[in-house]
Amino acid sequence: MANLTILAKIEAKPGQSEFVKQEVLKLVTPSRQDEGCIEYRLQADNNNDGLFVMFEVWQSSEMLKKHMETEHFQAFVKNTEGKIEPLVVNEMTELA
Repeated sequence: MANLTILAKIEAKPGQSEFVKQEVLKLVTPSRQDEGCIEYRLQADNNNDGLFVMFEVWQSSEMLKKHMETEHFQAFVKNTEGKIEPLVVNEMTELA
């Protein structure tokens, strides 16, 4: 079975950039330790200080689901409620 790649776009609402940045940074270390995590990288847009992209690689969709149920991920969801635009999440499969 192929690994699952995730591109998650997280955009802060106006005036929330620094808060959202701190919240996404809190996800990195514990998420990298989650079962099934192969890669977990946070990127910041060079021209928009409120735009972040998570590049993630998981062993399977089941491992991603477990990640989304973790305490740290659920805390992110709760803490950023009303402070971010709707998440844009692309599930991708490596072709080459």
